[in-house]
Amino acid sequence: MIQRIQTVWYFLALCAAVATLFVPAWISAESEIISVMVFLPFTIAIGILSAAILTTIISFKKRLSQLKLGSFTIIIAFLLLVAIWLPVFTTLIPNINNVSPTIGSYLPLAIILFTALGNFFVKKDEKLVKSMDRLR
Repeated sequence: MIQRIQTVWYFLALCAAVATLFVPAWISAESEIISVMVFLPFTIAIGILSAAILTTIISFKKRLSQLKLGSFTIIIAFLLLVAIWLPVFTTLIPNINNVSPTIGSYLPLAIILFTALGNFFVKKDEKLVKSMDRLR
């Protein structure tokens, strides 16, 4: 059912994914605020991530597909986290030198955490359903 607790966790992950677009990710040495939305690959990755989370919420009747989509979401969010933190340590992205992270850099961690919690409760539901089938 869509009103279960894992839907709340997945919705929070979706909110964090959308917020990643609008919250600044870096502040440069010249006090210039740089958002993730400026870079097209990051925007595309966040779009794919948001679509995967939304599909996870919608597929509440298929718990196993929810788990697979949740795992996919965690992998994409981890890759996004690495890509966002890369400019802090290297100069691979042009026009970004000497940047420091802001709250937007930490939002992929929230996505990973919320999705992992959602997956935990999906596994718990699956275990409950299997135990009820055994009792019949």
